[in-house]
Amino acid sequence: MRGFLSKCSMLLLLLVILLVAGVSQSGAASFNKLDKPSLSERWFGIYVDSERVGFYRQTISETSDGYRIEGDGSVRVKVMGFSREATSREIYLVAKNLTLRSFNVEQTVNGALSHVSGKVTDTTLRVKTETNGSVTDKLIKIRGDVYPGPALNLYPLMRPIAAGKFYIIQTFDPEEIKVKDVKISVLGEEKSPRSEEHTSELQSPCNL
Repeated sequence: MRGFLSKCSMLLLLLVILLVAGVSQSGAASFNKLDKPSLSERWFGIYVDSERVGFYRQTISETSDGYRIEGDGSVRVKVMGFSREATSREIYLVAKNLTLRSFNVEQTVNGALSHVSGKVTDTTLRVKTETNGSVTDKLIKIRGDVYPGPALNLYPLMRPIAAGKFYIIQTFDPEEIKVKDVKISVLGEEKSPRSEEHTSELQSPCNL
């Protein structure tokens, strides 16, 4: 159950068919990149076997040197006949190119609260974990740029993309306290079921 909500929100944001303003209407499998993420509030449902088990809300606001990405959500599922509930609140500060600068994540699983915060330097990620009154500090060496989970769906949209293209980037997992490589693939283009506008469809990331 630990990490279920965070992983659901990440997969949800990547599986959802993203409505993109300014996308080419020609029907060709190429798209105009976004100059910046949409500064708005978005709500998503989380489903398991077609049953809605929770929600995730995300807001993005602009800062002097980048963006502030906030998310909160709740999930309740049954595991082996027992009800399990998780809630989370995430705050990520990122640069203009969406690279991670600092973060603050709180999660409550069946009443147990955990708090993970950290900051990125040139070559390291400093992480502080607080659980059940215990505080742990961890220093993770990184190579290159690291992106928070909620930015993964935006990453390809702010670059020239085409069907079949893929990206391998690093993301920080606040549940396992690890930096992981993930692969994001651009599947193609289709129309939104609620409009005639074209959308881009992304495949959920997989750990490499």
